[in-house]
Amino acid sequence: LWFDKCTVHQTQCALTQAGLSLFGFYLNHSDRLLILFQPEYLTRVWCCYELAYWLHHFPEKRIDFVPLNSYAEQFKRTLTLGPVFLLICALCFAAFSGAFFWRRHIGSLSEGVQIGLVVLCMSLLAISTSCSIGVILRTIVTPARRERQTVAKQLGTFDVRQTHAFAPSDKQYVLDQIGRWFGDGTSSLDAALDAFNAHMRSHVAS
Repeated sequence: LWFDKCTVHQTQCALTQAGLSLFGFYLNHSDRLLILFQPEYLTRVWCCYELAYWLHHFPEKRIDFVPLNSYAEQFKRTLTLGPVFLLICALCFAAFSGAFFWRRHIGSLSEGVQIGLVVLCMSLLAISTSCSIGVILRTIVTPARRERQTVAKQLGTFDVRQTHAFAPSDKQYVLDQIGRWFGDGTSSLDAALDAFNAHMRSHVAS
């Protein structure tokens, strides 16, 4: 398991360049590309370098996008709401069990009390279920949909020339490499970059 940023020194230029020069080596020895995705991913030149390298050298190998924002929200809501939902279910179960025990071992409950307990338990279940569905829709489904829409919009207008790098020389190096991979050997750099952009907007987007 190789984490790209963990292999790149962040403060000393010589070590940074040494780490970046090994990206191809590690990618060549990888079975799959796992992208811990945030919208900023498509704006970073070295992220696009990795993606372009993989698309060119291993077009049949899998790429997995993990939307960090959506997953983090799901995990947080599960930890927050899960115990509450379980507590309500436990209370409903206790009420049903208590009513059954009372009727079976102590005495008979009146029909009105039985109906009241059933209505109470069903109401608690309905309220908890409705609240859970509402929270899931508002805090998980809707943000995830917005994130997908953001990615779709980014890919629809993707231009590798607009990516950012800490050093201008890094960006030029990456653009030259992508131009070499997606050109036909006779086309200009701009034409090759346009071909890569088109590939991102169509194949990768779909």
